[in-house]
Amino acid sequence: MEERILKLPHYKTCFGCGLENPIGLKLERYWDKNEKKVFANFKLDRFYNGFENIAHGGILAVIADEVLWWSVFMTTKKVTVT
Repeated sequence: MEERILKLPHYKTCFGCGLENPIGLKLERYWDKNEKKVFANFKLDRFYNGFENIAHGGILAVIADEVLWWSVFMTTKKVTVT
């Protein structure tokens, strides 16, 4: 039986998902084939805070960028910019 959840690929030095980027977020992004949506699991280190214990807005924008790009690509199969 085909898997419903597909783990999306990483790109070596990408700030959002790159596993070889020492300061990157290393986001794990997934495509849910049934729901037709992308989601990410992550835990932010304190170095990505703005105020204490609050994620910086720029970091949240990176996470949104990663998920939105993959959402468009997985539904249209078109490479775009976000």
